[in-house]
Amino acid sequence: MQQLDFIHMRRCFELAKQGQYTVTPNPMVGCVVVRGGEVLAEGYHLQKGEAHAERDALLKIENAKVGSSNLFTFVPSLFTDENLSSQTSPFR
Repeated sequence: MQQLDFIHMRRCFELAKQGQYTVTPNPMVGCVVVRGGEVLAEGYHLQKGEAHAERDALLKIENAKVGSSNLFTFVPSLFTDENLSSQTSPFR
């Protein structure tokens, strides 16, 4: 991974944390759409039942961007049990 990739992924985690108290039982997810090192859009899953992070970010882009990368946080294996407590969250 390049240094910019780490920076963008860190931003994804920052965005994801904004849904910390509103998305349960869904996971917190952040998304950054990047092309050529330039951030085109950001989004996160704000609330259960609302747009997911990727959709939130993509709706902020006026035209489809060919060649862009959609970076987002999501670790399905951490969220397979509906009874998971916030104590197991990687965002603590």
